[in-house]
Amino acid sequence: MKRLIVAGCVTAMAVLLSACQTEPIYEAKHPIIVASGPMVTNQRVETAIKAALENEKWTIESVTPGKIVAKWHRHATRWALVSITYDAKTFSTHLESSFELYQENGQIHASYNQAIHELEDRITSNLNLTKG
Repeated sequence: MKRLIVAGCVTAMAVLLSACQTEPIYEAKHPIIVASGPMVTNQRVETAIKAALENEKWTIESVTPGKIVAKWHRHATRWALVSITYDAKTFSTHLESSFELYQENGQIHASYNQAIHELEDRITSNLNLTKG
């Protein structure tokens, strides 16, 4: 009977852990290639990033020239803190820290990468860019 209980617990743990899908941490590194419209400036990139963060429901933690730090929340208890560096030629994201997203050995919960891809797409859309 004891072996059956232990086997059941092991199986339950395996199922729970497999539900926590992790993958390599994605960091956007995006060149700014203008499709059309006005010339790209640092201010235009900053405005596009802020608008994307607001639209995607991120919380801006700090803004300094060339860098925005923002927090992404998943449910009430999980989050990631991300720095977004930028200039008129490129923008990139870097994961600073996270909580309850299973970050370990360069891996993180797949939902984080999805959020970064969505943010990257929104920024490029706001800038009217081509994919580079």
